[in-house]
Amino acid sequence: MIWLDYLRRREGRQLLVEGLCLFLPAGKVLTTCLRARWLNPHAARLLVFAYQSDWEEPVDPATHGNLDTRIETAAQSAHPPHSDPDQPEAMLEAIVRANPSLFDASLLPEPVYGRVPALAGGERGVIDLLAVTGRGRLAVLELKASADIHLPLQALDYWLRVRWHHECGDLRRHGYFPEVALDPAPPRLLFIAPALQFHPTTETLLRYFSPRVEVTRIGLAVEWQQDLRVMLRLEGARAPD
Repeated sequence: MIWLDYLRRREGRQLLVEGLCLFLPAGKVLTTCLRARWLNPHAARLLVFAYQSDWEEPVDPATHGNLDTRIETAAQSAHPPHSDPDQPEAMLEAIVRANPSLFDASLLPEPVYGRVPALAGGERGVIDLLAVTGRGRLAVLELKASADIHLPLQALDYWLRVRWHHECGDLRRHGYFPEVALDPAPPRLLFIAPALQFHPTTETLLRYFSPRVEVTRIGLAVEWQQDLRVMLRLEGARAPD
């Protein structure tokens, strides 16, 4: 998508660059197909093909809806794992868990859960938390203390799993937010990071997200460890003024 956006800007009105054709090894298309279903078809046309050494065939993302995901119980997700307090991500996680309403006034102060769906594939490099607003709307919080080009799509991976478990009733069955009447709407998606540490491509990628994925970027002061202030709040792909 970054390459597509670059080509469109380079060609201007001289050439219409309609979309992307992605060729992926057979058996490795699931993640891309899951993401494709939550991209904006009006922003770009996306075609997916699976290939082996002697053939290739088109793949319909709509037929790839089975998620490799499982959900922890609320008790397992209520407390953060032991981590090094000197690590910036761990410090940021502790701050957000202690008072999420500092970052978004609509969020309830508790409970806040971590790593609710267990994702295959090991360390993601992004800390994820699940909170809820006073009106019962779920909010997925993605935390990053340094620039990460993968943040938007990794966050989308997590968001769509939380949404799936929510629609299936798994959150209620596993004891999440027992005192809250959960809103059936899809979760909000909040990125929380130092304002100058959002990767320059973040806005580009967000322009291709479906409007059904409500994203808010919350940027902190540079010296957030000593001076915790929210310096910017941007909806979707909006650029800073």
